[in-house]
Amino acid sequence: MNIRANPKALFRLRQACEKVKKILSANSVTLLNVESLLDDKDVSAQVQKADYSEWVKPLFDRLVAPVTRALKAAGMEASEIDFVELVGGSTRIPAVKEFLNEYFKGPNGEQKISTTLNQDEAVARGCALQCAMISPVFKVRDFAVQDWNTFPVSLHWDPSIVPPSKSGEIPDTTIEVFATGNSAPSAKVLTFYRAMSDDELAKHNGAVSFDIDALYGVGPEALPFVENNYIGKFSVRGIRKLASDTTEGPLKAVIKLKARLDGSNIISLDSAQQIEEVLVPEEEKKEEKKDEKKDDGKSEQKGAEAMETDEAPPAQPKMKKVTRKHDLTIISATSALSQELLGEWRSLELSMEAGDRLVVDTAERRNQLEEYVYHVRGQLEMAWSDFVTDADREALNAELNEMEDWLYGDGEDATKSVYIEKHDLLKKKGDPIAARFRDAEDRPRAEKLFREYCNSVAISLSSDDDRYAHIPSTDIDKVRDEVTKKLGWLNDTIAALHESPKHVNPTVTVAGINREREALVAFVTPILNKPKPAPPKKEETPAPEPSAAAADQKPAAAEAGEGAAAPEPNADATKEAPSMDVD
Repeated sequence: MNIRANPKALFRLRQACEKVKKILSANSVTLLNVESLLDDKDVSAQVQKADYSEWVKPLFDRLVAPVTRALKAAGMEASEIDFVELVGGSTRIPAVKEFLNEYFKGPNGEQKISTTLNQDEAVARGCALQCAMISPVFKVRDFAVQDWNTFPVSLHWDPSIVPPSKSGEIPDTTIEVFATGNSAPSAKVLTFYRAMSDDELAKHNGAVSFDIDALYGVGPEALPFVENNYIGKFSVRGIRKLASDTTEGPLKAVIKLKARLDGSNIISLDSAQQIEEVLVPEEEKKEEKKDEKKDDGKSEQKGAEAMETDEAPPAQPKMKKVTRKHDLTIISATSALSQELLGEWRSLELSMEAGDRLVVDTAERRNQLEEYVYHVRGQLEMAWSDFVTDADREALNAELNEMEDWLYGDGEDATKSVYIEKHDLLKKKGDPIAARFRDAEDRPRAEKLFREYCNSVAISLSSDDDRYAHIPSTDIDKVRDEVTKKLGWLNDTIAALHESPKHVNPTVTVAGINREREALVAFVTPILNKPKPAPPKKEETPAPEPSAAAADQKPAAAEAGEGAAAPEPNADATKEAPSMDVD
């Protein structure tokens, strides 16, 4: 049998082999059985665990290389490892556990394999914790999580544009910027020298460029899923001859670059500057003012020294070296996708998203139509039975049954617009019945609120208190007449609605009753809430002015009080005589 010629048979065989593999993880022997695999032929075989281990031995031998590379990158030996924590679903395979246990076994045979973490959720939990530490919303305890560079990154540039060394040796034009194990993110400032001539500057309009190639420091065979170790090219442009460069011979530009390795291990050149060193006169420091209260002898001595200084020849100004930085432009040409291709893929992604949204909306519209069919059918036989005629009920039930058959037949793959159209057609016949039912349900509450308000106004007007004594009697009569009028309208309306059949649309709806009540409230409230007039203000009578004699007596009494204490009243004089008649 040629199994590979039949995809279905090959798929069934792979499923059976996957089942055998899982069974052999805990058993020594099992059966492979596939009925009618191809051409009505059954396949059955007995599989031993020893035979299966021999078959997959070349695959498990490939585990040695990555473990060895990891130890070499860490600079450690297997004997220096204290324990190994297994993480990931693949570590559940018994053969993988046996290999790692044998590889890291101690000199005395001690076991170093540990499975204390949840092997499937450890990575997800770590990612969630890292996100929580970065997010400003959550506050968690910070843990030191340091990423590092997996593959070394080097920079290479053209040797022909490098100034020759004094010894005449060819300079090295390759440098390893970020070695394996370099912490990420990190940044380094690099200094480059670029030789240039007047002819080259004239040919390129006074400015030249400096091209740098970035590549991985290992071969393509050590990199996953790439054909070569090339990363990209960075072109530093705008390098010119500076005004301070007056040296004879070949020109040399000093360039400082800032290389950055971000958290995703992606290299980039953030900034480039051309360095210029010039000599400028050093500014004289301002002398501090001397104290004016110093003695005259010292002042005369300083004056003599100043005269001697003036007679001396002028000294040469001190010079200092100043570094000036001129920003340069960096043009990146990495192996990333072009903007045109990215735009095309974004458009394709948006179209796929719109298609998915249309599928979801179509399913929702279909469910709404199906739900409406079942809801109306149930209500017609129960709550809505009195609000629709028998003929209309039968006709609507027939349409609902027809719509249900269409949904599970030809309408299974209909479009969104078709579902909306059919839903609207059913609602045109079902919504009036539902409106009559809701109006009949809400009418008693609206009538109750109307009557309660009319009664409250009537009771307030007939009370004996003086709350409305300040309101003119004509306004009070207007309120009574309006309340009586509205109450009579309500009685007539409710009586007419009770006499009319329920399957007929009501002449006055609940909304109409509520509007009439609100109109009554708007008429009555301004009249009954009219504020009382303010009471008249009482005129204050001025206090009588003291006479001149009384004014003269007060100073005399004050003088007497200052000279001596006031005489104490006679205690006997205050008592009434026993024989005295008191009027």
